[in-house]
Amino acid sequence: MIRAVGITNKEFRKMITFEGMTYGIFSSTLSVIFGLTGQVILFKYLGPILITPKFTIDWKIYLFIVIINILLGFSATFIVSKRVKRMSIVESISTIN
Repeated sequence: MIRAVGITNKEFRKMITFEGMTYGIFSSTLSVIFGLTGQVILFKYLGPILITPKFTIDWKIYLFIVIINILLGFSATFIVSKRVKRMSIVESISTIN
């Protein structure tokens, strides 16, 4: 619909990039929150069983997860945008209905 109104390819690319980054950042935030929560719960549950328990957060793994989530969010929207750009505007509108 946006293409029918007259969005340029550059604006469309910016919109898709923003959407992909938003998905990636949102999923990264949830991944880190749930990952840290799970890590704390497991440490509290398994801590008494361990010989020398020490709670550490490996920030490199969480940074890797954030980067992967952003790349996945961007690539998911990018692939769909390529497919939409190949379709004609009339065909794009008719697939919505």
